[in-house]
Amino acid sequence: MANRLRGTIIEPQSIGRRLPNTQEKELFCMFQFMIGNTDWWTSTGHNLDIFGEDTDTVKPIPIPYDFDYSGFVNTTYSVPNDKVPITYVTERFYQGPCRTEAETKETIQVFLNKKGEMIKYCQDFPHFSKYSKKHVIKFLNSFYKIIESPAGIKNQLFKNCDFYEK
Repeated sequence: MANRLRGTIIEPQSIGRRLPNTQEKELFCMFQFMIGNTDWWTSTGHNLDIFGEDTDTVKPIPIPYDFDYSGFVNTTYSVPNDKVPITYVTERFYQGPCRTEAETKETIQVFLNKKGEMIKYCQDFPHFSKYSKKHVIKFLNSFYKIIESPAGIKNQLFKNCDFYEK
């Protein structure tokens, strides 16, 4: 990926807590929220790579991987991060940064713009069983129900933002 995009993967540990609260970070966190994944940490680089350059002039972009503990995948062995107050991986917990309402709505709009495309991709994905298709589409729709609602945004995103910093 890094070669294709003419960049580099830098050590997440070299970024650590310096990963700025940019739209790139919020997109990463919103994606993790969408798939119901709590098995990652931007502060330590757990289950993410950082794309960019290890300089102050280029925004680092977190790249997620390892989704077997997500509610979207919903394996029989998956459990949520024990630091978050949920019981099942099919529950969501937002672990992202606190940004302004306007900035967060801009990030949400990226996901809203892709809703139909993502649902259709899951419907047409040839490697999903009938059960898997039903599960992932229902799971994605529950995410969209949250981000399409002002109350959902307030209670699910803004209430928990910067959870690890509190």
